[in-house]
Amino acid sequence: MRVESPVVSVRGAVRSMYSRTDGRGKREVGPGLLVLPAFAIYGVFVIGALLAAVVISFLNWPIGGSVSFAGLKNWSTFLSGGGVKALGVTAEVIGISLVVQIPLSVALGIFAAGRQRYRAVLSWLYVLPLLVSPTGIAITWARLFDPTFGGFTSIIQQTWLSSRAAAPVIVTLAFSWRIVPFYVILIQAAVRTIPRELFDAAAVDGASGARLIRHILLPQLRHTIVVVAILAVTGALTAFDLYFVMTGGGPDGATTTLAVGVYLQAFSNQVLGPASVYAVVVAAAGLLTAGLVSRATKFGEMRSQRQ
Repeated sequence: MRVESPVVSVRGAVRSMYSRTDGRGKREVGPGLLVLPAFAIYGVFVIGALLAAVVISFLNWPIGGSVSFAGLKNWSTFLSGGGVKALGVTAEVIGISLVVQIPLSVALGIFAAGRQRYRAVLSWLYVLPLLVSPTGIAITWARLFDPTFGGFTSIIQQTWLSSRAAAPVIVTLAFSWRIVPFYVILIQAAVRTIPRELFDAAAVDGASGARLIRHILLPQLRHTIVVVAILAVTGALTAFDLYFVMTGGGPDGATTTLAVGVYLQAFSNQVLGPASVYAVVVAAAGLLTAGLVSRATKFGEMRSQRQ
């Protein structure tokens, strides 16, 4: 019996990805070759940009000035300066986003999946924030919380956006108002793919609405909920527009997330080295938190819902 070398087997598998022989003996393009352009673009604009940011983080590179090697100076400045504070603000934003966005998205997604006409109308209203410019949303919410002329002035007699404790919460709620409709669409689509037979069988067994949600809907939505959680984490990490427009990163850095820190270092302070440190930390934190969420939920071990 002939035993094939593992190296030869792997080599043959890789070769079959890029070219294979059809039934008539002719060579044809394999599926691997078709995705090479996408991998090339990803490598240049994502991995290449990340590697460039890592290199620049060790340089002293003022905009319009000469470039010199800075060693670990930019990193030590990040750790001893506002970088750690920005990391804490970002962690707070992630926590608020997970607590607010996931339950709200699941509840509204399940509600919007109904076939009644009024639910269809409400679903259309839910997605309206996705059609509005983030800058316009930020300006509108900032005006509503204006202590003098804001729409909430007669109800809320406090300068919320000037409070170090309240400002991150208010801006994150505005950010959630904008991004939750996207997650609602994902949950709604996932609910409508659940086989109707499951609900019919549960109804025959006398399952109530709460039991349907607990034992059928939520287990079937597990895949989508994990995806929404990962998107919420990465979205909070890269959130910039609402935080910068509504508060400019203030008061006293209370809303200066890592993404806002990249902008402030690059364009306000005009130094690319510290800005690259913030960018590398954003990328590393995104990979780490997404990996933790995936591991905690065993996302990589999930099987098809229909098995």
